[in-house]
Amino acid sequence: MFAPRLVTAPDSTPVSLADVKAHLGLGPGAHPHDAEITGYIESVTETLDGWRGWLGRCIVDQTWAQDFEGWPCAYAFGLPFPDCRSAVVTYRDAAHASQTLTASAHSAPLSTPLGGCVFLYSDAVLAALSSRPAPVTVTFTAGFGDQATVPRAIKQAIMLEVGALYAKRGASDVTIKSESVVGVGATEYFAAGEQSGRGNIASVAAERLLAPYRIPRV
Repeated sequence: MFAPRLVTAPDSTPVSLADVKAHLGLGPGAHPHDAEITGYIESVTETLDGWRGWLGRCIVDQTWAQDFEGWPCAYAFGLPFPDCRSAVVTYRDAAHASQTLTASAHSAPLSTPLGGCVFLYSDAVLAALSSRPAPVTVTFTAGFGDQATVPRAIKQAIMLEVGALYAKRGASDVTIKSESVVGVGATEYFAAGEQSGRGNIASVAAERLLAPYRIPRV
């Protein structure tokens, strides 16, 4: 299976700068660390989101393309993420010209425990394909929707992770287990030796909030 390709990135992060500043108790006005906090939000989101993210799924809506070696034997294209919709199937014919399979020939994306799938109907007329690599592509939207519809637990976990980074900025000992910071509260961290399988997740509470949404990579 080819690695999926990001076509259109999400138009926002799962949480806003204002959300995180309220979580940190920094108030709504301009703050000297606004750019730093924005960077933390983007970095935490990147560790969780998309094909390489720890969650194994998309958070805010984004468009991906999955290439295939040919028409599927079982009439089902496997997609790498759940929560997929708006699938378009394109292919290169025997003359290497790009074509679009009619929407009536396949289903909308369906979710499975480990991702999604698009079914070809048994009466679909499937043309001969190009001999070049990856002649069939399914392009689809994946995610929970916009920023407003991202599950609250995921938003809270991201804010906890940003809070952990903000609290530990400039610390000489980044392996501390917990600390209390004015405006942040008490935060418990994973020690370096406890990080196996958790990627860059630092907060114990964040890992627990995210766990129900994680799609294990097989």
